[in-house]
Amino acid sequence: MRVQLLLPLLLTGILAHAQEDTTRAPVWTLRTQFAGYQGTVGAGILWNVPDGRAQVGLLYGFSAPQYDLPAFHGLALRLTGSWFSLDRSTIGRWHLSPTMAITGLLELGDLAYLSIPKEYPDGYYPPQAFHALLSLGGRVGRIEHGKGWSFSVETVALDTYLWYAISQRETPFLDAWSLALGAEFHFSALHPGDRSRWERPDDRKKVR
Repeated sequence: MRVQLLLPLLLTGILAHAQEDTTRAPVWTLRTQFAGYQGTVGAGILWNVPDGRAQVGLLYGFSAPQYDLPAFHGLALRLTGSWFSLDRSTIGRWHLSPTMAITGLLELGDLAYLSIPKEYPDGYYPPQAFHALLSLGGRVGRIEHGKGWSFSVETVALDTYLWYAISQRETPFLDAWSLALGAEFHFSALHPGDRSRWERPDDRKKVR
């Protein structure tokens, strides 16, 4: 009988603690990225799933014209997953977590196409405007009370390069991957009076 009473109480406590943890996770992330097949520099905003383990959002990438090629403009839809929640400190007060991201990239402009233009001959294979990217890496930063910052380092693979590396032995597998660096600012759109929402009980005692 006691066990039957303790189990609901224990479950209620676990759920309450989980809800308390998730309310401390930031709601939004501003991300700046350098390289990684999405332009020399890119920026955008992502929404953080309440449990702090996933982000989804849009980024815009740009590269200046070079080697007689026009400027690169790209629109990316990025989904990022992390092993640890954004609001969780894994080493002291530092947040450190492995990450994986899947990105759908739409290349804008006249350099690539979704379908073959009429002026091209039959059988011509133009550069594709839509690509998928896979990113593997990690994030480190300081995130507390619903806000903070972090840096990320990732290796990024473009779908066509990865396919060539897997299907053709003469293409080295490591050549399909590129290094990408990211800087993120995490925040939540709260009024100053809502600051207590992000404070742990221990923090409130210190203030008093």
